Amino acid sequence: AAIRHYDEALALARHAEHGTVSAEAVLLSNRAACRLALKEWALAEADAGAAVKLDPSFAKGYYRLSTAQHEAGDLAKALATLATGQAAVAEGERADLEKHARRLTKLQAKREKEGGAKGKAPATKKGFLKGGGGGSGGSGGTK
Repeated sequence: AAIRHYDEALALARHAEHGTVSAEAVLLSNRAACRLALKEWALAEADAGAAVKLDPSFAKGYYRLSTAQHEAGDLAKALATLATGQAAVAEGERADLEKHARRLTKLQAKREKEGGAKGKAPATKKGFLKGGGGGSGGSGGTK
């Protein structure tokens, strides 16, 4: 139900005379969060990717994009997304991206040590979404 409401809001934002890119990016990112909760990794990746394309300085978009990539099993791509995000966002917005990158780097090192595929592995059994970190910048649920 929430995804349908985001679909409607996005349609309105795209056709509004005074719609802003950042508002559309926030809606896409929030819809990506819904898709992450539903374990729709590819759709979440598409929405979060569109969000950062619209607003390359949107930290939460990179966070959600990397989470979707990680959960889909592409750890190397998730780390690359985080590196791109860290370079693109304002210094004050980087903390959650850096924390997420450290967590994924540790996971990658552990997998390599255990002889796992380099950078590509199934998401953890527990699931990263339950493992902590929710967003970026500490700005609540809107951006």
